[in-house]
Amino acid sequence: MAKPPSYMPVSAGEAFTATLGGARIEADPDRVVLEREAGEAARGGLRPLVLEAGTPMVWDGRFEISADRPGLVVEALRGQAARLDPEDRALLARVPASARPALPLWRKLDDRAVSPRLALALPHAHLRYNGVRWRALCEERLAAATGVVAREVQIGTNPHMAHLPIPPYVEAGIKD
Repeated sequence: MAKPPSYMPVSAGEAFTATLGGARIEADPDRVVLEREAGEAARGGLRPLVLEAGTPMVWDGRFEISADRPGLVVEALRGQAARLDPEDRALLARVPASARPALPLWRKLDDRAVSPRLALALPHAHLRYNGVRWRALCEERLAAATGVVAREVQIGTNPHMAHLPIPPYVEAGIKD
């Protein structure tokens, strides 16, 4: 008897959900959403990361985050959405519900009374004025994994990468 394939064939226009290496892939005829799989925290991913002032650090392999001062920690949003301020909750409402628990937020390490901030806005949005900057690494890592770029120095030089549309939930965080 022939062994079934280890992949799931997908027909054009067909909706599907799959997981791969800690990522959840949801696709329908109009879009594809890549997000962190909810169970990743149980496997040890999404651990809090204490930021070192002035040093870019990678959280969960997906985001490079830096702070201009010590005493800040980045962690997963799971269970903390109600503590966000109204501006961040409005931004969060635009993110697919399945992606929310694994999003990064930052807060003061020693003061849980202060509202955490959602680390989900472009560098020139509200995070810039709080001394925290972040950069998503997913596109660059996917490009390397799929052979779009052969060497790390080529990241960001591919014209197909430079013109990807900004997702609507990120646009919501942009301030003029």
